[in-house]
Amino acid sequence: MKHYNQLTLKGKARRLRKMAIKALQDFDLDAKAVRLVSNEQNGIFRVDTHDKQKFILRICIPDAGHSLDHINSEMMFLNYLSQQTLLSTPIPIKTKLGKWVTTVATDDVPQPRHCVVFSWVNGVDLAERRSPATWEKFGALSATLHKVAENYTPPKDFHILTYDNVFPFNEDCVLFDAAKKQHFSAEEFSVIQGAVNRVETEICDLYREASGLRITHGDLHQWNVRIARGKLSPIDFEDIMWAYPIQDIATTLYYNRFEENYDALFSSFKSGYSSITEFPEQYKGEVETHMLARRFNLLNYIFSAEELDITQFPNFIPLTMQRINWVQENVWSKQKEL
Repeated sequence: MKHYNQLTLKGKARRLRKMAIKALQDFDLDAKAVRLVSNEQNGIFRVDTHDKQKFILRICIPDAGHSLDHINSEMMFLNYLSQQTLLSTPIPIKTKLGKWVTTVATDDVPQPRHCVVFSWVNGVDLAERRSPATWEKFGALSATLHKVAENYTPPKDFHILTYDNVFPFNEDCVLFDAAKKQHFSAEEFSVIQGAVNRVETEICDLYREASGLRITHGDLHQWNVRIARGKLSPIDFEDIMWAYPIQDIATTLYYNRFEENYDALFSSFKSGYSSITEFPEQYKGEVETHMLARRFNLLNYIFSAEELDITQFPNFIPLTMQRINWVQENVWSKQKEL
């Protein structure tokens, strides 16, 4: 039998499906069908029951920086959000033993894996309905999540990451290792190092004031929001972390930044956010600075992930340089002028 890591995504999905069926035995669900949704990172399966209900089962990828404590905390927070009338979020489902997470092992998949179940969320990805009108709703959703999080008092066993540095995830920062220098020119390496230090300083400045810190989604982009009949539902809270709203917003807007209609989308998003609470930008362009943090996260991830190689993304470093240059010229230089 082939080792799991030698299989194609389809082959891995077949084995994960067996694990999914085993995990479902721990839940009080009368499953009729178990179908793969995605296997790009976590194994995501749709579960249809005999009584015509639908659920999502997530098999968490091991060694991805999400400990059992973190996943339990995610589920506790999501349970709190699901009880808020202002929001439409997935409802986490407990096992028969009253646990949020079940851990399953099978002979043909390496390492035991943590599994969780949520209610199904109808709709399509918000990315398929991109417009100023939907981005105004997106801004209002972001603000509502931030407002609701203010009132959450986590229990003592609540443990999640904190976005208090440029690289908040648990993978090692390898971006500036000597072995990576071959992928950069001397100028690129120096400029990226300087930009990382500048963004790090901005983050440190944020964390001098604790009052605005709260639990944030951490990955609220256009593919992690569903839209159905005009209503937006955030999904995939796997990366929840302690952060400031401006950091969360930067992650949200990062993926649209250099689209032709970005200015209209940003204006609508800001309008929607401001209809709920004050937009948290302390100076013009602050969100741009924190977008660079997201860029550096992704660049480091490409270098650190075993299944990825920077040669698969030949434009990533040049485009990173373009983003840095834009922020230097349009944001940081303006601050100096003031």
